[in-house]
Amino acid sequence: MDSRIATSVACGGVCGAAARWGLGEAIPYESGWPWAIFVANVVGALTLGALTGRFGFSSAPLVVATTTGFCGALTTFSSFAVDLALFLSDREIALAVGYLLVSLSVGLLAYRLGSAAATRLGAGEP
Repeated sequence: MDSRIATSVACGGVCGAAARWGLGEAIPYESGWPWAIFVANVVGALTLGALTGRFGFSSAPLVVATTTGFCGALTTFSSFAVDLALFLSDREIALAVGYLLVSLSVGLLAYRLGSAAATRLGAGEP
């Protein structure tokens, strides 16, 4: 493993995890829709789309720091899954299905929008 790449991913991950924590602090979970996790996942998908649309799936240190590191730590499938499981265990079926469908569709749309916007700017080197 290239230590420069590993360090880049770790540094990006620290920043992404801090950003997700900050969202949780700014948008505390009370009940109902888990807005902080939703926002983190959508912003992460948009950012990942923009980065891969601009730079592709490069292994350059800056690209992996921002894609794998930052976006990987910002977004959270595990918290998304826990929220769905809690909705189901509380028999909030409509909320669970809505959260699942809206998260997937908005996340995919955000990725596609980010990718399309960055691609219009033209591919480049990091």
